[in-house]
Formats: sequence, C-alpha cells, structure tokens
Amino acid sequence: MISKTIMTLREQMNWSQQQLAKRLRVSKKSVINWEDDISAASMKSIIEIAKLFNVSADFLLGLDHRPAIYIDSLQPEDREKLQAIARVFISMSQGDQPDNH
Repeated sequence: MISKTIMTLREQMNWSQQQLAKRLRVSKKSVINWEDDISAASMKSIIEIAKLFNVSADFLLGLDHRPAIYIDSLQPEDREKLQAIARVFISMSQGDQPDNH
C-alpha cells in the first residue's frame, strides 16, 4: 500500500525517483525499492516522506484514507489566510452567510 502511495505522491509533484531521493537524502535505489515493494521505508524515512508531502504517516501507511494538510510550515500570515478560507467554506456548507468584515 505504501509503495503505491509514495509513487502517486511523487508523480503528483512531477518528480522523478532521483528527485525524490535527493529531497529525502536517500539513494535512488531506495526509492525504487519502496515503490516496487521490494523493501520497506524505515520509520525515519516514512516521517520524512510524510513531512515532504504534507500528509500523515497514517495516510502513507494506508490506515487513514483522508490526506491531511499540514500548515505548520506556512508563514503565519499564509496560515491565517488559509484558516479564514476554511472558516468561510465551513460556514457556507452549513448554510450560513460568510462574514464580510
């Protein structure tokens, strides 16, 4: 499961296996082995992959099928903007009108 998830996330970014390997500071052979399900990524690598793609380790491992979006790495002003957009979306989906202030 994790093999397909890593490959899908990498392809969504239009990265080669070499580019992913470089970002994770591992060999291209490691990435190939993970994606071909020949070997499993270490816990350290899983954590790094999750951080790189902004998903949870549970998502990578197939335990949670909802990708999470982590905003901790965003600048504070960008985090606030994203949170404001989310509040408007939630209020609109609940039938409320957005606050225009």
